[in-house]
Amino acid sequence: MKRWGFMLERFEQEYYWWQMVVICRKLLLSLIASFMFSDPYLQVALSCIVLSVNVVLNLTARPFKVEQHGTLDSVLMVLTIATYSLTLLNPTDMIKLNDFDANQDITLACAEIIIILLFFAVCVHYIAVDLRQTEYDLPIW
Repeated sequence: MKRWGFMLERFEQEYYWWQMVVICRKLLLSLIASFMFSDPYLQVALSCIVLSVNVVLNLTARPFKVEQHGTLDSVLMVLTIATYSLTLLNPTDMIKLNDFDANQDITLACAEIIIILLFFAVCVHYIAVDLRQTEYDLPIW
């Protein structure tokens, strides 16, 4: 525990192994990005599948000691899935640029900006709540 406790401290005691799930998720996403570079649609679809499975496991098991951390993890993964899904809907690479409807491009860009702003809003909210609830032992200078 002295050596590896920092990896386990945020999870409930019965979910001491959950860090391996997180490592597997990151490994799978890295492998998909590395080996599926020739087909971006397959890359995005497989990444969405990996994240979706992880969200379901996260919401089913609820391994985090602090419930807000689990919620934040799930919300950010869902927003990542939404961002990836919007990239699948981007029609600019499917049709010729001279036939492209500018309204569709503006709509997709606005949706992506809204999702990015949601990322930041969720992160700022949870960080603020976490800072208010955490008591820190700050050094006295």
